[in-house]
Amino acid sequence: MKIRPKKITALALSALMLAAPVLDVIPAFAKTKDLVIDSAKEAATQETALTITNNTNMFKAVSAKLVKEEDTTYLVMALSGSGYRELYLGTYEKAVANGDGTKDKGNDSWIHGYLNNDSKYEFKIPLTDDMLSGKSVAVTAISNSYYEKYLNGTNDLARIFYPRQFQIDVEK
Repeated sequence: MKIRPKKITALALSALMLAAPVLDVIPAFAKTKDLVIDSAKEAATQETALTITNNTNMFKAVSAKLVKEEDTTYLVMALSGSGYRELYLGTYEKAVANGDGTKDKGNDSWIHGYLNNDSKYEFKIPLTDDMLSGKSVAVTAISNSYYEKYLNGTNDLARIFYPRQFQIDVEK
């Protein structure tokens, strides 16, 4: 069975800050090869590289791609700095209401970044089909420095969250 990856028309990530520019990402259209799935294996991984065309300084993505694993599509993106090591998929208000979403607090609702081969924090964000329709998707960045202050009791939990958004358009 052969599968062609969906054609991506655009992706945008942006900070929801006053006068913050939008981070547009478009696919790096190279020749796409058919992906052959071994009949003994139901799952296969497909990747579509994306090219970032617009960015913000406070939430600057340096790489982005869509990765399809079995029935789930992920946005895999790396940020330029180390200020954000976790993300929450949802609005600022929902992130605050959710509270401390770390594993050590028994609430593993945060998307934990990991250092990639380029020593950049990379995030694997699960997407639904609805999120691939071009609408803005809320994501909340968690400030590592303010989180440390929160853990030390010198900062309020609500201060650690910063609202952001991304957009992905997929041609069906």
